[in-house]
Amino acid sequence: PTDQHQRNYQNARLALLLQIAQSRTGAKYILYANLFRALDTCGLFTADPELQSDAQNSHALEQHYDLLAKVVRIVGAALLSRGSHNIVQGRKFLTDHRMLVTHTLKRSAGIGGGGTGTGTSNPTLDEKVGDLADALMVVIAATGFLDYEADAAILRAGLCAGDIYPMESNM
Repeated sequence: PTDQHQRNYQNARLALLLQIAQSRTGAKYILYANLFRALDTCGLFTADPELQSDAQNSHALEQHYDLLAKVVRIVGAALLSRGSHNIVQGRKFLTDHRMLVTHTLKRSAGIGGGGTGTGTSNPTLDEKVGDLADALMVVIAATGFLDYEADAAILRAGLCAGDIYPMESNM
């Protein structure tokens, strides 16, 4: 089989998983089948796509971001379909891959990495990065990740109402 046939087969499998993840029951089975553990084990999100330094092979980088976006869409669909049942797993996924999330969101906003607005960007690559950023934003919204992180930062800093205004509590 050629590379194109393999990509078509892979895309068909990912499309099927996305379709399954969009129903509550399908999402339950995908998540019960240890989707997050499988993603951790395969290392897809631990590979740094930017370490690829061969400018001639930007197509491989485009394919990598495309694959990441498709997988994150499945994660997002499963989390949305399940409601609050798997929020903790979704937050852990984002926390575990914080560097990739940060890099992707910055790059999609044109901050560093040859993204939009730098004059050196590859439009197809920028589109793939944007797709991944959009998919990550769905996961972030579905898990309430930003509020969770803000609350965790406040707790880590030891700031609570009593610590901020200690004198008022004695009045």
